[in-house]
Amino acid sequence: MAQQILPIVVQLKEKIDNLFVNYMGPVGADICEDQWNELLNAGRVRPTSLIKYKDLLSLQIPNDSQQKAFCKDANAILKFT
Repeated sequence: MAQQILPIVVQLKEKIDNLFVNYMGPVGADICEDQWNELLNAGRVRPTSLIKYKDLLSLQIPNDSQQKAFCKDANAILKFT
């Protein structure tokens, strides 16, 4: 049975995905899909799962300064400081 994911989680995920693609280019979309599927396979997805998702994506950015900038921008989307 497929998980039901809250609409707010889907909306925030899409924003994080778009941000990640801005940092990584077109390959970023494939990475997002892979990381999201890994998160889904790990268990129930909740709003707080987006923090882990952001962290998983950030690890895929090879440049440290870009990785930090992505996290800062993603945290702004998630409204965490």
